[in-house]
Amino acid sequence: MAEILASRRPGVRQLRAAWLESTGKADSGGEAVLQMFHDVLDIAYEAQRELYDDGGHLVARADLWIVGTDRLHEYDGGVHRSKEAQRTDLRRSGGIERAHLVRRGFTLDDMLNHALVTMHEIDSDLGRPHRMRRFRSWQRLVEQSLYSPAGRERVMNRWHRQMGVADRSQNAF
Repeated sequence: MAEILASRRPGVRQLRAAWLESTGKADSGGEAVLQMFHDVLDIAYEAQRELYDDGGHLVARADLWIVGTDRLHEYDGGVHRSKEAQRTDLRRSGGIERAHLVRRGFTLDDMLNHALVTMHEIDSDLGRPHRMRRFRSWQRLVEQSLYSPAGRERVMNRWHRQMGVADRSQNAF
């Protein structure tokens, strides 16, 4: 990674910024997006925090523990919908409840397509005012990423230019 970050390749500036911002404690791409979402929201969190019940038994390792609260924010990707995962998740949820913690799951759809509502809900849950500047910051990040059509088009155009691929579809006839 150090070699790539030291290069002058296209996209390295954005990659370097993302790399420096990352905690290195995300178990998936979705968790990394959730962390960035919380960074933009100015929410202090601890990633991959081990949580224990009153008896000292480990009940969960949370994607994000919201510092100073009893709140856990976690990424819920599609893998959580299988029968096996559901059984494990339900047992885990029981442990979280017995430890007097409150879990909230998030999907990419929540963060990418319903970010404003999700931000309002989180701000309300944390008892703080909503700030539109945070939403606008998040919008800019998403618009510059591969999660947006404009971001994907920008990257494809760059790749085409560098690879010498010419779009001849307009001259087909």
